[in-house]
Amino acid sequence: MPYLISDLCLPDPELSAGVSAALRAELGDEQVVEGVNITADSFYGAQGRKDACFHDDNSGVMAEVLRRHPEAVSMEMETFQLLHLARSCLPLGNMRAAAAVVNVANRQTGDVVGEEALRAAEKDGGKALLKALASLPLVPAATA
Repeated sequence: MPYLISDLCLPDPELSAGVSAALRAELGDEQVVEGVNITADSFYGAQGRKDACFHDDNSGVMAEVLRRHPEAVSMEMETFQLLHLARSCLPLGNMRAAAAVVNVANRQTGDVVGEEALRAAEKDGGKALLKALASLPLVPAATA
């Protein structure tokens, strides 16, 4: 398989807990799923999509990702790099990062979120994220 599957890059634990709590308060427990997000290098080959115009060798990529990371609950293209940049920023602990995603398409079932539900999740989720950020101290507890 021509895909590199790296180790996990974890979010800031305090910020991640704050994001989760704010999302649960705004959206309800049933709308929030915590787990590992997988970051792919593209929307197509690395996410297991098939397209006759591209030779992706991706028939087993999703199965291999789930074998290595069975706790995975989502896949998109940006989060790993943002978490890695935050963890690499000097001085260490100076930049904090966490993530939340709005599920638009379920690759396993083929289900797609409707337009109205998507807009509501983006608006209410965005409001929750701003509340989470505003509630945290500017200096992480570990560096204070």
